[in-house]
Amino acid sequence: MENPFFALKQSDIYTRRCKRVNTIIVLAPNAEYGMVTVFDEDAWIYAISKLQESINNHQLIKRTVYLTPYDFF
Repeated sequence: MENPFFALKQSDIYTRRCKRVNTIIVLAPNAEYGMVTVFDEDAWIYAISKLQESINNHQLIKRTVYLTPYDFF
């Protein structure tokens, strides 16, 4: 994977910059919690799918994603 979005260990706090032609993505982890790890991947993908669902339904995008255990699992 050219631009890793997940860390392999929990204490990874290094900022990553992914650069394409006209786009720069900066992944800046929280100093207390660190970068998202491969163990957090399912929750991260679920949150992205909920945000994309809001976009597809022309709804307002919110900073907080609410979920139920039934939906997630």
